Amino acid sequence: MTDNSYTTATKFENVVGYPILIDQLVSVEEQRRIMKEFEHWKMYKGKHWRTRRPEGEPQVTANYCRAFVDKGVAFLMGKGFSIKTKNEAMNVTKPVLDEVWDDNNRELLGLDMGQSGGVTGNTWVKVTVEHFDPDTQPDKYEEYPKGRIRLIVLPSYSTFPTWDGHDKDTMVRCKIIYPIHVEREKPDGSIDRETHIFREEITRDRIREYLDNELIEERENPIGEIPVIGIKNLPVSGEPFGASDIEDIVPLQHEFNAKTTDVSDIINYHAAPITVIFGAKAKDLQKGARKVWAGLPKDGKVENLELQTDLSASLNYIELIRTAMFELASMPEDAFGKDMNISNTSGIALHIRNQPLIELTRTKWVTYGEGIRKINKMIIKFAKLIEHPSFKQDEFDKLPANAKYWTEAEFPNPLPKDELIEMQLISQKLKNLLLSRRDALVELGISEPDKKLEEILAETTKVEQVLATAQELSESALEQLSNEAMATNVGGIIHPDEKAKEGIDSGD
Repeated sequence: MTDNSYTTATKFENVVGYPILIDQLVSVEEQRRIMKEFEHWKMYKGKHWRTRRPEGEPQVTANYCRAFVDKGVAFLMGKGFSIKTKNEAMNVTKPVLDEVWDDNNRELLGLDMGQSGGVTGNTWVKVTVEHFDPDTQPDKYEEYPKGRIRLIVLPSYSTFPTWDGHDKDTMVRCKIIYPIHVEREKPDGSIDRETHIFREEITRDRIREYLDNELIEERENPIGEIPVIGIKNLPVSGEPFGASDIEDIVPLQHEFNAKTTDVSDIINYHAAPITVIFGAKAKDLQKGARKVWAGLPKDGKVENLELQTDLSASLNYIELIRTAMFELASMPEDAFGKDMNISNTSGIALHIRNQPLIELTRTKWVTYGEGIRKINKMIIKFAKLIEHPSFKQDEFDKLPANAKYWTEAEFPNPLPKDELIEMQLISQKLKNLLLSRRDALVELGISEPDKKLEEILAETTKVEQVLATAQELSESALEQLSNEAMATNVGGIIHPDEKAKEGIDSGD
């Protein structure tokens, strides 16, 4: 199949609509999973109604599902994350890990991972190597002559793992299935567009690619592991799949929209009331402002249809549903900008106000942290395979076995802090030997505390050397050196320049 142009059709409707996918490739259990995930995506995108009302009729949609997922993603990935390695591997594996994550846009990729997991309950990340043709892509080939390590967040409805019968956390096979559009140029110059199902089956030993059940390529798996990492958004004990952030609030969201729409109808009906006429005909009455009706029959009367019931019960019920959604989603209303006296709110009080969301985020730190650790292992294996420029093979071979692939993801505290109060507290802890300088940097939210601590220690050493030299200088030379340093390098490290040194040597 040559001279073909492949365009991925990633919409879920395109995936589930093909009989070849449903009948031959996906089990009934997998169909149920992707249908539930499709329902969650519809809720996230605001497609809450199964039917449409007539033109002009209100159909209220308050999309709390999206708000809850986005808030959870902001707390989890809003400030990014950093990679920690063993001290022995600090200059061996960490540089290549940081380079690959940054090359794949770490912040955006993290948000994509969090959103996919928050909506569907699972995030699937494929680690692969992308090669470039030197003739058609010379710029990319020059930048990545040995290939680019890619981290791809796969659509949940296109990923179908098979788990070990004895271990639900061990993947033995992974199928990635999606439709593609194949474009072929006809002899007359027109383009013929056909849609086919592409399928990739990955095991520890082999990688096979199919187009409509026809094997088009088969190759050996170069790393001996399935390079697709599954991350559970929220763990479910004994289950291979995780739980979504909106798992429990979808029914409440439908009820909230329905009842809010009912109240909207009532308000609209009585904002433009219907005129009811008893004992007379409407054609005999003139319509319009400043009209006077007279001569009505004895028993005749004209009145507007009025609201005779109290809406408070309906409004209370709507508020009850809304409160239940916030509680089940572990979302404090304060996190969405509800009025609160911020100026008088201490850090502890702010933490207590957001306690449900903090607890939810800490759970995700465990699940997503484990997933990132597995991704890092795949990155190192592929870096070793393609001889990545930042990968130091000789130094890697010398590392202890427990340091070669050991990594950890560190997430900063998502809550805002009063830095002055925080610094005072940290200072007291350091003074009383209750905190290390590295831990102090972590509490301050420094993304790479080890690197920052190394810089601080190096700078401190230089300052101590300058001070030790200064003690040997005459008082006048020391004053001259200090004045020049303050004039040229205020707030930095004091470095005696060549001119100052000459003055000192001459005895000035």
